[in-house]
Amino acid sequence: MLLLLSVDGLDYELIKDMNISFFKYNKKLDIPKECYIMSAGRMTPHTTRVWASIFTGNIIDYGSIRRTGLRLLLHNILVNNSITWNRTKKKWLINPYNKDLDTIFYYYHSFNWNCPTISPEWLSMFPTYQYFEEYCKRELLMWSMMSEGATSQLFDVCSFYTRYVDYIGHNRPDELEDAYRYIFNHAKDIDNSVDVILLSDHGNLEKIHTDYAYIGSNHHINANSIDELRKDFERILRISGIEKLDARVGYESDYTKEEEDEIKRRLRNLGYIE
Repeated sequence: MLLLLSVDGLDYELIKDMNISFFKYNKKLDIPKECYIMSAGRMTPHTTRVWASIFTGNIIDYGSIRRTGLRLLLHNILVNNSITWNRTKKKWLINPYNKDLDTIFYYYHSFNWNCPTISPEWLSMFPTYQYFEEYCKRELLMWSMMSEGATSQLFDVCSFYTRYVDYIGHNRPDELEDAYRYIFNHAKDIDNSVDVILLSDHGNLEKIHTDYAYIGSNHHINANSIDELRKDFERILRISGIEKLDARVGYESDYTKEEEDEIKRRLRNLGYIE
């Protein structure tokens, strides 16, 4: 099994300074400019674009994603009724789960949890806690338990995502080294049973997102940019004797017109649409 431990904000330079990695290969990765957005007056990597680009092997710019029918309707509802957090009274716009993204997971017996835009949990779990710190701590616990538990299952590739490190970097930087050691100790504890890769979407230095991502692996990594990683993942799977399936697996067809009409009826009854 290839186990991809996806950690938001894990920084290559801090890993090097702390000297905590047990991986043979630790690499800084470029992030294509299409994955950046303007935030707080500077261009910064956009989490949802980066993770989608990692797992599809293509640069994902959300302006190019086709949204039609029910997908367009739900997207507009999310944008027009963005979630309000009591913590800061700030409006958050969330990119909806898009099952049409052609990810590596569709071609193997796989499981992925909580990855932005790739997994439905990203949308359904995100707004469930009044205080973001409480949410991040619960998410880290789930990340740890589920990634360890997955090693006993017959999957080819799994991915589990947490934003805990990025949260600590922004809000409790004095606790950052403890958070890093927790992540690496967890990865090391399960490394003997499966192929573990640790990766991030960007770094976080002094509360600012960096212009590079990170990957740690005991397999050589050819990629120099995040959108090239999928080829490495598939090569590592082949080395383990796991071949890509001929057809996409676990793919659900689009809603029928009758199903869309029923969902629209329910949304209308709830007052979301007219």
